[in-house]
Amino acid sequence: MKTHRNRPPFKLEKYVVSPDNWNPSYSDGNVRVFIVELKGSCPSNISKYRVGVWGMDDTGMEFDYDNMQVAMHVYESIDNGITYRTLQEMGLRGG
Repeated sequence: MKTHRNRPPFKLEKYVVSPDNWNPSYSDGNVRVFIVELKGSCPSNISKYRVGVWGMDDTGMEFDYDNMQVAMHVYESIDNGITYRTLQEMGLRGG
């Protein structure tokens, strides 16, 4: 997907509860879930879309998608109760 140079990158984030230990999690067992557009560099100017889930420090999982609709579907499906195993099954890997 091509992007316009002057448009800022797309980004959304939310917090959901996970029963896993994210070394540490945010308050009340929350983890940060995000989707962000990684703007392409010249000459192709093609973007990728990273979906990630991170605790408060250095424990997290993420994956880069070529298709925004696929990435949004993954982002929207990450909700309260998400586990490491479910994220691995969705294709996310340790970051």
